[in-house]
Amino acid sequence: MIRFIRLACINLCVLSLIAYIGVNIYSRNNADNTPPKITMPEDEITISVQDETDVIFSDITAEDEKDGDVTRYLTLENLSNFISPGIRTATIAAFDDAGNVSRVTRTVHYSDYVSPRVTLAEPLNAPLSDMSALLDKIQVTDCLDGDITDNLQIVSEDAISGTVSGTYKMHLQVSNSAGDTLDMPVTVVLYTAQDRNSTQVIELTDYLIYVKKGTSVNPLSYLKSLKLYTDTYTWNARKKKFIAEQALTGSADDQPEYETPAIDISEIDIDNPVNTSIPGTYEIQYHFQNYDNATDTAVRLIVVVEEE
Repeated sequence: MIRFIRLACINLCVLSLIAYIGVNIYSRNNADNTPPKITMPEDEITISVQDETDVIFSDITAEDEKDGDVTRYLTLENLSNFISPGIRTATIAAFDDAGNVSRVTRTVHYSDYVSPRVTLAEPLNAPLSDMSALLDKIQVTDCLDGDITDNLQIVSEDAISGTVSGTYKMHLQVSNSAGDTLDMPVTVVLYTAQDRNSTQVIELTDYLIYVKKGTSVNPLSYLKSLKLYTDTYTWNARKKKFIAEQALTGSADDQPEYETPAIDISEIDIDNPVNTSIPGTYEIQYHFQNYDNATDTAVRLIVVVEEE
């Protein structure tokens, strides 16, 4: 009886082994190890920064031997940083039900991409005691990421003394999510409490502008007003003079008398190094020497010349 049981167990083990081997052979012979075939008519595509990333899949299909059309499984596996501004590489993957995967790469061109842009509300002046005040004057926007001002860093080329006011060479640096990095050289005026009142005499309509290569820039177009002691003079483009503001109300007897009723443009020294044939960052400097020779200040217009 025991011998019979032993033989039955041996036979059962043999049958199990045979079944196991058979199942493995069947599985190997019928396993799905073939990834889907991706068809991509064009390996480059041009899109807008406003488009959703799904548009990158346009005209791409995927077919699997066992599962048929698996285009629905197309996935944007990776979108690289910019190779150059507005151009990046997309890695697109397709999966079948067995988990097999195939990949293709497509070059993506953004037709309306522009690098991060800086806006200045005021000149780049700040107290030595609070350089962080510079950040309140600057906004950086990006066509992909929106407002990226929080990513901005201001890096100085010069050693800054905590007690010596003056001009310092610095850089505005920021990157967007696609790796496009802005590095803008600027001049910053740092002042102490004693010379606060003399940090700006001339007011401009803009303090940073972007122009295309080859575009002419007229420095007079950006003049707005000038302060002389407690008086304000408004720029008159037709007369090319700063004209003293008159009281808006009151009789003629109430009108203020100005020792200097107008300041001619010849009294403003304008240093304009802008060469719009060469892309880059330039600064136009407007300088006015106050009549008491005690105020010697300048205001700067940053001009960014871009490729056409």
